[in-house]
Parts: sequence; structure tokens; C-alpha cells
Amino acid sequence: MPEKSIGFVGAGNMAEAMIRGLLRGEVFKPKHVTASGPREERRR
Repeated sequence: MPEKSIGFVGAGNMAEAMIRGLLRGEVFKPKHVTASGPREERRR
């Protein structure tokens, strides 16, 4: 079964909280999560 990826448009507080939950729950591996946003420090 292929691994799935997820992306977020906007790397703000809401995306950060959702990503944290997905990673803690081991729903996605970090290498399969992408976020975009205008501020580089929020995308890390």
C-alpha cells in the first residue's frame, strides 16, 4: 500500500496544531507532511 502525503496551505497556528496531532498520533511520518506559508520560520 503506498504511503500518503498531506500538505497545508498556510503554516499558521491551526496548521501547526493539526500537524503536531498527526505526527504524535503517527498518522503521517514527518517526511510526508508539507506546509507552505510566507514566513520561513513557520514552515520548519
